[in-house]
Amino acid sequence: MTNELIWVESFRPRSLNECILPERIKSSFRKMIETNNIQNYAAVGNAGSGKTSSARALCEQLNIEYIVINMSNESGIDTVRTKIVNFASSMSFTSTYKVIILDEFDYANKNSAQPALRGIIEEFQKNCRFIITANFKNKIIDPLFSRCPIIDFEFTPEERSEMLIQFIKRVESILTELTISYDRKELAMFCKANFPDFRRTLNILQMNAKNGELQFSSLGSNSTEKIKELIACLRSEDFWLVKEWVTNNTQGNA
Repeated sequence: MTNELIWVESFRPRSLNECILPERIKSSFRKMIETNNIQNYAAVGNAGSGKTSSARALCEQLNIEYIVINMSNESGIDTVRTKIVNFASSMSFTSTYKVIILDEFDYANKNSAQPALRGIIEEFQKNCRFIITANFKNKIIDPLFSRCPIIDFEFTPEERSEMLIQFIKRVESILTELTISYDRKELAMFCKANFPDFRRTLNILQMNAKNGELQFSSLGSNSTEKIKELIACLRSEDFWLVKEWVTNNTQGNA
């Protein structure tokens, strides 16, 4: 079963209850759900903190038509003039309004795409909502924040402690559903090392689930240090570095 699906997609949050977030943020989203009215907002915080996943979960829970545009790949003015305008200007067949999630918006051009979006948000406010996600607030022009108020995805130590418990429980429930056996102490250490990046956690776990068992031993004699090495490789986004790590640390475990 572990090879038949991609865990990170199969267990992506599809409702607010499945999102691992502090109550401060959940309460804001809960109001939107209760009124069936997603407001424009900008989710700002570290990578892997749940900005995009929670935005998608909101739309799916309310059955609202939406698209996700990765602005790191489509950062120019043409994206605003064509893709964004075309989607925003057409009526939805499933809901009273649409949502455009502008992912990694801090890559959008500050001299063309970002200024142009100001007018687009106002022009289509009755037909479309805009959710901006970004890692760096200072890379976005201030006028957009008056149209898309910030929801801060930087977590306090107290919020992180609360969320880590949710994080571990969520991972345990997934492994139980997949009938994957595991060592609870090793899993807790692993989750803590990866927190709050849920995507990376599931990807690494899937790589190390063999024959119905989560094999932390496949990471080497010192599993915690090996996990840290793998995390560093993944963060570097260097394919050959990741391939080398896998070759060196998974031989004989297939």
